[in-house]
Amino acid sequence: EPSNTMLAVKLDADSLSLWNNFKLSKLKDSDKLVNWVVFKFNNPREPTAVVLDNKGTGDFDEFLAALPDTDSRYGIFNLKYKKGDGEREKLCLLVWAPDASPVKARMLIASNKDTVKGQLDGVAIEFQAAKKSEVVFTEWVEKAQQQLK
Repeated sequence: EPSNTMLAVKLDADSLSLWNNFKLSKLKDSDKLVNWVVFKFNNPREPTAVVLDNKGTGDFDEFLAALPDTDSRYGIFNLKYKKGDGEREKLCLLVWAPDASPVKARMLIASNKDTVKGQLDGVAIEFQAAKKSEVVFTEWVEKAQQQLK
């Protein structure tokens, strides 16, 4: 009897609706636009859904600080950067799987990534990291600037 961890785990309805508002820059918190969201599994042992863990209106450092050192997450940051003489924005997905998170958590975050990413319509760039030192703002901007679109 295979356990339901083999089933693809998806964003629940609330998270999907929140995502749709976020990607259209309509998600606000105390009248400020939300810049980042972090999703987690609703139950680390036998997850049935991906749910909101945290969201914020702050900068990249605030986003980084919201990622737990001992558990895996899907984080999305609305990267604002300059290209040529214009301001651009790109939604970036971070698959966060720190070394200190349980093996099962790292397996789950990896095995469900494609399903979750398929629901996160609008994500332009994907990053993966196991240490906060691997998540570097300037590298994200560089990667965004290299994209043709």
